[in-house]
Amino acid sequence: MATVNFEDFLDHVLAEVRLAPEDLAIQKMREIVRDFCQFTRVWQVDGVPITIVSGTPEYQVSSGDESEPVMIEWLAVDDVQATPKNVEWFDRFFSSWRTTIADDYRFFAQRTRNTFIFNSIPLTNGTANGVTYRLSVKPGPLSVEVDEDVWNNWYETICVGTKARLLTMEGERWAQMKRGIGYSGQYIHEKNRARAQIWRGYGKVNEVWVGPKFGGR
Repeated sequence: MATVNFEDFLDHVLAEVRLAPEDLAIQKMREIVRDFCQFTRVWQVDGVPITIVSGTPEYQVSSGDESEPVMIEWLAVDDVQATPKNVEWFDRFFSSWRTTIADDYRFFAQRTRNTFIFNSIPLTNGTANGVTYRLSVKPGPLSVEVDEDVWNNWYETICVGTKARLLTMEGERWAQMKRGIGYSGQYIHEKNRARAQIWRGYGKVNEVWVGPKFGGR
């Protein structure tokens, strides 16, 4: 997976926000990149495969690098795709799922960004690395790298969002509230357009998802 260091592109921002410190601009750009990836789910990677362990229904997912999971986009056990649900759905349709012991992997529920649980307690150990899945991810809280395709396709939107964050910092020498508010509106518009375009391209990756939405920056 090729990545780019977005520190190398600060000139796109600082050419207009000249008085802002470089380290602050990096911080704001990181916030925007994380927000953009969180909202659009554009950055997707294959997760580190998992081996099912007898008696263990809940597992942790990982991208294998510093990026943070946003959502499990799909998951399969031995190449058979499981359907995403949520715990409330389990409680409604499988009232005894918490104590049921069976090798039943038809459904899974994402508990947090990093964990999911099956609809039963595995009876036997599974195939080595038999659980495969795809994650949407975002850069970690200290990262300065993002997927190359994300950057190449959306860097203008990311730079607009970064300028908006900097220019609306009331009381700072570089603040220009009117221009910053204008950029904020432009960023929100472009972010929504990007999500619509991305989801159409992926065949609406969220159309079967009924699990919780994990917010945050």
